[in-house]
Amino acid sequence: MRSVPAALAVLLLPASAGADCGLPEPRRSFSNGTVWLCEAIDWPAGDTLTLRCDNNGIHRVRVRGTGERVRGHQGTEALRRRTQGIDLTVLPRHRARDLVVADVLDGAINIGEALSGGGVLRAACATR
Repeated sequence: MRSVPAALAVLLLPASAGADCGLPEPRRSFSNGTVWLCEAIDWPAGDTLTLRCDNNGIHRVRVRGTGERVRGHQGTEALRRRTQGIDLTVLPRHRARDLVVADVLDGAINIGEALSGGGVLRAACATR
């Protein structure tokens, strides 16, 4: 897997996922600048990945930036197509139940924002 300097990763952070809906985002529980290099190994939902990460084991990650509820099978397949077989850079932000909420990047492309802009997500505010 490739390595990404932490300073570069911090520059890639998008605006708050909850900002459009006026919802405060939960407080960060991971240090700013934490970077995981991962590969997707399962897609349990359209906004959730199971990732195998270098030196960090296996994590269930909710993709930050989607914000909306995903349209069933269509959303899951869109997420699989965007993430399968590629090295992903993961910028973990906070925990939500048994998941880690994180920005997931393919190079400089934020997967959550790309999916939101691709019309596979419903136009509704995030639920937490």
